[in-house]
Amino acid sequence: GINAEYMGIQMTSLKLVLSIVLVALGTGRLIKLTKRQARPLNDPKSVANLNEVRMEHFHIDWNIDFESQTISGSITQRFRAKKADIRHVVLDAASINVEEVLDQQGNRLTFDLNESERRLRIELASMTTLNQEFSLKIRYRTKPTDGPDSGLIWKKSSRILYSQYFPTFARFTAPLQDSPSIKTAFTGIIRVPKPLKVYFSANLVNQTDEGEQNAFYFEQKLPYPTYLITFIVGDLVKQSLGDRTSVIATHDMIEKAAEALRDTEGYVESGEKYFNSYDWGTFNIAIVPSDSYFGGSGTSSLLLMSESALLGDKEETVAKGLARSWSEAFITSSNWENYWINDGLTVFLARKFLSDIYGKDYAVTLAAVGQQKVRVTVDRKDYIPALHQRSELSTEVLAEKSLQFYLQLEKLLSSAVFQDFLRDFVWEFRYQSIIDLDLREFFSSWTSRKLEPEEAERVTNSVHWNSLIYEPGQPTIPFNERSDEIRIARSLVSEYLSSKGRRSPRNINQLSGFSIPAQVYFLGRLLERRTEVTKDVFSLVTKNHHFAQIVNKEVVFAWLRLAISTDNLMQSDVRNGLEAFISSTGRARYILPLFKELLSRQKKLAMALFEANRSAFSPRLRHTLEKMLIDNSRR
Repeated sequence: GINAEYMGIQMTSLKLVLSIVLVALGTGRLIKLTKRQARPLNDPKSVANLNEVRMEHFHIDWNIDFESQTISGSITQRFRAKKADIRHVVLDAASINVEEVLDQQGNRLTFDLNESERRLRIELASMTTLNQEFSLKIRYRTKPTDGPDSGLIWKKSSRILYSQYFPTFARFTAPLQDSPSIKTAFTGIIRVPKPLKVYFSANLVNQTDEGEQNAFYFEQKLPYPTYLITFIVGDLVKQSLGDRTSVIATHDMIEKAAEALRDTEGYVESGEKYFNSYDWGTFNIAIVPSDSYFGGSGTSSLLLMSESALLGDKEETVAKGLARSWSEAFITSSNWENYWINDGLTVFLARKFLSDIYGKDYAVTLAAVGQQKVRVTVDRKDYIPALHQRSELSTEVLAEKSLQFYLQLEKLLSSAVFQDFLRDFVWEFRYQSIIDLDLREFFSSWTSRKLEPEEAERVTNSVHWNSLIYEPGQPTIPFNERSDEIRIARSLVSEYLSSKGRRSPRNINQLSGFSIPAQVYFLGRLLERRTEVTKDVFSLVTKNHHFAQIVNKEVVFAWLRLAISTDNLMQSDVRNGLEAFISSTGRARYILPLFKELLSRQKKLAMALFEANRSAFSPRLRHTLEKMLIDNSRR
């Protein structure tokens, strides 16, 4: 009953405090359980009354039904009143049917579910007192939906279900405070038809046989933001990659995935070198179908990786997934206007890890590719918003711009001193949600405590916070480092262009031994100079380097984008490659730029490719492309 569940939640809260203390003792540091004075929460993407009540724990009890493509069951949440005399709780809720709401005494409460506002308003039996704890149990069922905003991806034929909650789609699976300002521990029971299994961004604590169903019991002791919560259901197997790493995939994919991800244990070791301790248990990577909108989502408890990433940028996807253990799970932005704090730090840490594992040149080449994407965006006069203005179509560019902020601080302090700063920053705000002002204040106080007065003043005066955060435009710090691969790639491009495709450059075989980022940089360099890329140049490049036969998604995408931009679509290998590529992946970072290029040059082909693949695209990608096509037709 509700009282037993409430007592269970209370015990979990106590275990959360004890686990945090044990984590601290394990690192030789004592966590202060008192937090800084809380700022009022401001999250325009949430309708919940965040400043009146706060969710401190939740427990889900779900039944997964593939026939109806719904989740039914309940969510029990423990709240704390942040003010006295609160008479209602408002939660984010979308595309669900609420059956009843009970308080912890089992009383049925009055509620109002407003679908258009995506809001569930619950009237409490009595007004709260300040800091009062209370529990609510909501029985509900999700609605089957094929809309663009659903946080659930159902693959009915293969009986696979997985979540994609980023940025605000957890509310489609359960009514809760769906805001990055709220971080909470959670438990859950998920029942699925046999022989299916469930993997969750939490520790599996028990599994039971319930007739025609398997029941999986989970517990996450450390507080999580809702957008990082992930799960996957399917006929899946798990294989160890090391002492603290594993991969999860279908039976026919598991060996291939394990081989591709064999270096994963090294990522955790690299992360610990930078941050001293890794507190999230096993780093699990689950492979999801190639039509996934994202290449990777979630973090170390359960990173969901698309098959397209496994065949493309798997190194960077794994590195970012692990980095989010510190850059997003440990510290989280309080609202989406401040997500750049997490985004830039994720990329910064990922490249540190990759540098440690594969060498500095590899990380330098990745950084060069990132800057190249910014230059292409600027060159095409696409708008680059300020860091606090999120834009889906400029996500990668904004991540690079956010990265520049951290690179500037590192340059001012030195790599070793900045590493100390990041360790202290992440530790200071562990398990909390922050805004840019918290970062600014901590940086100022840290430098005044750690540096000599004159040096502290020089550093703080050199950080142009307002221009870095609030002004639109490209990043202000030029990237000058070049790896050997970058120098060779630039030389090859110059030779191809100067000969106008009449002869091959010297040392063309060097490119075949390049890393994937270096091959992408080579093609990107040609894209930057696309006005000089004649049909003869493109044909010779394709022939010499066998781009039409390459299977790596990153390289194929870069080659196809170059082909479209230089009007080489009539070549049969390009046309066939484009059709095969679009039908084999639903990843937004590939599909959206390709369609944008197509619409500017081959509108009829773009329409035909969309119609041919409409049903295979995820609802979110399909909706985005439909909007892109409609907007283009109005011009």
